[in-house]
Amino acid sequence: MTTNPHVLVTSVAAKVQLIESLTQACRDYGVRLFATDISPNSPALYFADDYQLLPKISDDNYLDALFQFCRDQQIGHIIPTRDQDLLFFAEHSNQLAQQGIGLLMSDSDTIRTCSNKHQFHAACVAKGLPILPQLAPDELHYPCVAKQAYSSAGTGVHLLSDQAALSQLLAEYPAEAFLFEPYVPYDEYSIDAFYANNGICIQAVARQRLIVVGGESKVSRVVDNPELVALAHRLSSAFDFSGHVTIQAFYVDGRSYLIEVNPRFGGASNLSIVAGLDSPRKLIASVCGDDATVERVNPIQYGLKMLRYSKDLMIQDDVE
Repeated sequence: MTTNPHVLVTSVAAKVQLIESLTQACRDYGVRLFATDISPNSPALYFADDYQLLPKISDDNYLDALFQFCRDQQIGHIIPTRDQDLLFFAEHSNQLAQQGIGLLMSDSDTIRTCSNKHQFHAACVAKGLPILPQLAPDELHYPCVAKQAYSSAGTGVHLLSDQAALSQLLAEYPAEAFLFEPYVPYDEYSIDAFYANNGICIQAVARQRLIVVGGESKVSRVVDNPELVALAHRLSSAFDFSGHVTIQAFYVDGRSYLIEVNPRFGGASNLSIVAGLDSPRKLIASVCGDDATVERVNPIQYGLKMLRYSKDLMIQDDVE
């Protein structure tokens, strides 16, 4: 455990409700929550105890700026919220450890595996986990789906209706850039799960994605689905997860099929959090030594529906 008590969340963007939940949890434990982003126009910055603008993670001076801010504010833990941040911190985990900074995320090898659809598919097959079969480019049956190896939030996913659509896609990208799977008209679900530091799944909540826009669920409902919850627990034996993890899966006729796993808070995870999962509090409790809160299985409010909408935030800007 690090000696510095405070917590930093990176790339907060518009994740207002997540930052509100983490800030409240931190205050209850006497800890401060800091937020970072590259732009002052990121609304979630203003819902933390304090914030700092940092360079892009691709900038050469990013780590130096991050380390300096963490030293100045006695920050000992970082929560990444974006896929690119997860990969960056996975690559630099040793440097952060040398600075006394712990990462509140899954194991670095797990991050890399889940970020690459080829590696994730291969890992699921090797562990005997339920997942749709991978198709060879010269053995496709239409319609089928082509997924770019590195993609998220629905980007890089192509529905191919015929050979002409495949030819057009391969005219722009090499075939190895994609994972090909059969198209299935199954209902799609998300499972939000919280894993303890030892990789054990403490609790999971399934939610049906009723309306999806741009890869993110805009209307979701919490459902009582033991098969999907069991799938989250089953993943404990296959991956070294820690903290909040968002699992995407198909479900049909009592069977589930993994789509992908995002080892971070998902865009609509707030529904599961409010329904009872309360993973922001568990995450902060885990670094404050409150094992009872981490291990507590909470009652879940099934049938709770989330309707996402935008809200305006007014802040005083500099007057020129």
